[in-house]
Amino acid sequence: MRIEVHLHPPFTQVVGTRTLPVELPDGASLLDLIERLRMDYPNLFPSLRSPEREEEVRSFAIFVGGGEVLPLSYKLREGEVIEIYPPLSGGVVPKLVQKTRRLIC
Repeated sequence: MRIEVHLHPPFTQVVGTRTLPVELPDGASLLDLIERLRMDYPNLFPSLRSPEREEEVRSFAIFVGGGEVLPLSYKLREGEVIEIYPPLSGGVVPKLVQKTRRLIC
C-alpha cells in the first residue's frame, strides 16, 4: 500500500522534503512505518532505541492522522496521510486555568 508522510521541521531538513510517499505492505502499522523511516533515513530519529515503546517514540515525534495522535499499533490504510511533528511542550490545561484564575493585586 502507498501512504503519504508530511514532515514538519526539523524533520524536513533530514529528509530533504516536506512530503514523502512511502510504500508499505498491506496491514502495516504505525510502528512499521517508523521502522521503515529509520531504515531509509537513519538520521531521522538517531537516538530512538526502542521504537516499540510508545513513550520513547513520543519523546522524538508525534504522529497524527485524521487530526488525531496515533498509537503505534494503529493500522495504516491505503492513501492515508500521516503528519510527523516534533514533540510539543509548554501550554496549559484549560480546566486548570479556570480553577486557578484570580486577580492578584
